[in-house]
Amino acid sequence: MDQNIGKSPGFSRPSRALTVLAAGSALICTTLMVLWIRSVRVNDVLLLPQQRGDHWLVTSAFGTFTFQWEASQRGQIKPGWIFIVNRLPGNWPNDWRWLYFNGYHGTIRNHYLFLRPSTAYGVSVPHWFLIGLFGLLPAMWWRRFARARESRWRMGHGLCRQCGYDLRATPDGGGALQECCPECGMKAVVICSQPAALTRQLPGSVSAAR
Repeated sequence: MDQNIGKSPGFSRPSRALTVLAAGSALICTTLMVLWIRSVRVNDVLLLPQQRGDHWLVTSAFGTFTFQWEASQRGQIKPGWIFIVNRLPGNWPNDWRWLYFNGYHGTIRNHYLFLRPSTAYGVSVPHWFLIGLFGLLPAMWWRRFARARESRWRMGHGLCRQCGYDLRATPDGGGALQECCPECGMKAVVICSQPAALTRQLPGSVSAAR
């Protein structure tokens, strides 16, 4: 016969929404780590202007992500002119003096040779910063999961679910539990899954063997 003494669940497990968000953040962290390793040797272009009207260039190189917005070149495009793709941001290579954080603006190489240069604005952020930012949710999820699991284990072994104090009056003999923890004042809660474990009960509880 299974019996739960007390209705308080202790530390609650992570919600489904937090679990989904944490899983997504963990996937993003993994992707960022791969790009960080690749950035030592490879310039990964994640978003590239390929025609007139495209403004965003996003790259991963030298341990940083660079987000660059380009203004459109002014002037009339004549038939036969070719759009020149530029895969390098305006701050390439990046400056390391501020831990690879950087902001810049200026003119960039033209996509059309016979038009006036266009202006670009950019921000560089190091990979380690984004990994730490997206790693917060998985860390919160793991902390809450571990605390809930430890709390349920304590409740099943006659310990205080808050601080782990042994609530059994006579631990070796399986005596009755104290109603409240003398250390932190938390109300005693026990989860019993085996009939033999019901010898440790709160004072005044009805014995299952009666």
